[in-house]
Amino acid sequence: MARARFGGALPLLTGIGAGFLAAVLWLDAPVPDAAPEPQQRMPSRQPNAAPSSDRLPWAAWIERRDGGPTTLAEILRIDGDFEQTAALYELARAADEDELQRLIAEADALTNGLDRRAALSILYARWADIDPDGALAFAQDSGSSHTAAALPALFHGWARRDLEAAVAAASGLPDALRRLAGASILHAREELPGDVRRDVARRLAIQHMLPELEMQRLLEQAERDPAAAWQAALAESGMTRQQRLGAVVQKWAQQDPHAALTAVAALGSSPLRQGLEQQLVHRWAERDPQQAVDWVMSQPPSPQQAQLASMALARLARVDPRGAFAVAQSLQGRSQALALQGVVLEWAQHDPAAAAEAAEQVGNRPARHGMLFGVASAYAQHDLEGALQWAQRLEPEEGAMAVSVVFGALAQRDPLDATARIAGLTDETLQAHAASALASHWAELDPAAAARWAENLPDDELRRAVIGNVMRIWSQYDRPSALRHAENLALPAERDAALMAMLQAQPPDAGFAASVFERLSDPAQRKEAARMLYFGLREVDPAQAERYRELAGSVDPGWAPAPSVRTVIGIHQ
Repeated sequence: MARARFGGALPLLTGIGAGFLAAVLWLDAPVPDAAPEPQQRMPSRQPNAAPSSDRLPWAAWIERRDGGPTTLAEILRIDGDFEQTAALYELARAADEDELQRLIAEADALTNGLDRRAALSILYARWADIDPDGALAFAQDSGSSHTAAALPALFHGWARRDLEAAVAAASGLPDALRRLAGASILHAREELPGDVRRDVARRLAIQHMLPELEMQRLLEQAERDPAAAWQAALAESGMTRQQRLGAVVQKWAQQDPHAALTAVAALGSSPLRQGLEQQLVHRWAERDPQQAVDWVMSQPPSPQQAQLASMALARLARVDPRGAFAVAQSLQGRSQALALQGVVLEWAQHDPAAAAEAAEQVGNRPARHGMLFGVASAYAQHDLEGALQWAQRLEPEEGAMAVSVVFGALAQRDPLDATARIAGLTDETLQAHAASALASHWAELDPAAAARWAENLPDDELRRAVIGNVMRIWSQYDRPSALRHAENLALPAERDAALMAMLQAQPPDAGFAASVFERLSDPAQRKEAARMLYFGLREVDPAQAERYRELAGSVDPGWAPAPSVRTVIGIHQ
């Protein structure tokens, strides 16, 4: 008796309409402080399984046994989800309070959690028709294991018959149960005027829940009549209006996007209209990307059309990347660059090799560079070997960038493997970029290990740069350990490079800056550091800044610190 079986027959068998179905479906909502539901332990029957000799349609079951089922166990032996539901309702309809208590005890013993909640919901709904006060008392006496299923069903029906009595009963419940009951009451009485709903929420101290409940009600209306829901949302003000219009337009886009576009266009030129159009096209493109692209391409060129085209073409790239790429290439200027980037990056998620080949055809160099960066990242996740081979075939600048991205991704997965692969790169420039990328990412995970590896690089200039890179990152997390490591570096040039990198990485701090500055040995490095510290400290510590100005000698007002090691080596965050 999965809840779908019970819930599906509610409107037909209860005679109180689809609103009650909503109350049962409300069980899906989180229940504050409710006890966790037992895990399903009994496997559900497969829908298409052949009925056993003891599993019959309801009518045949009754005829064979000279009467209807009297227990939930017998109902479970009826064949067919709908007929199980009908049998439970028929049994509950004829039950008095004593019989309902017996059936509830049987439902409580079901091992399938969904079956249990559904059965309890139906049985408590019936009890609410007979004696809601008694049903509520029994549910509370039974403990939290009943309240999640019982209260929504009970208060939903109660509020339909006697709103005042339902509100009065709910107001005396503990906080978590009061919120659950109050939400069910407001769901049951959606037709109430806004001032009445607000008064009910105030009496139950659930005013904070009203916005979410009103949004749920609006979305349900949007499913049935999006135009009416749109008008209701328009009547709101401020951020509430904007949020509700956005929710409605996304529902509307799934049913009739052209009608939704007409409604949005009536808002005139405004940021609100632009935002709603973007939400609409986004949802439309998820359902039918080609139709969304066709509409966007029919609009006059504008910044908004460029944004919409990028969005719609990226969705089209999931199903037709080459077609989406061709359409993006037909655009001009900024629109083309934006659309091509969206298409290529989406394409790279499922076919990075083809996306890489397409990106290399883009003539706009800055746009191509950004695309290749994204492609390299996706390529490294899908096919590391292929990504490395591809990166080495690119022209030098873009190849260096791609190699850096690939080795950055590899460093996060297996830095030791990355160190072995660097030796396989034949180009020294690519080796330098790979080493720097590896060290930078490795330093985030284990800076001491990254530093030890960097100290064994054979090229002097690269070794100094990579050590500095590691120390820059290390000092941002653990200054004392980084400083101790820098002091123990054997070669003065490497020690000074490490100390300079640490100074460049830190916000102005006179005390730490002084301790690092005093450890610098090279006069040129000390002069550059003094200039850097003068400009960094003059706003926060003028006296110390003046000392560094004197050590630096003449200071050009237009002087700027040298680029960080990370920038020199060509790695970009």
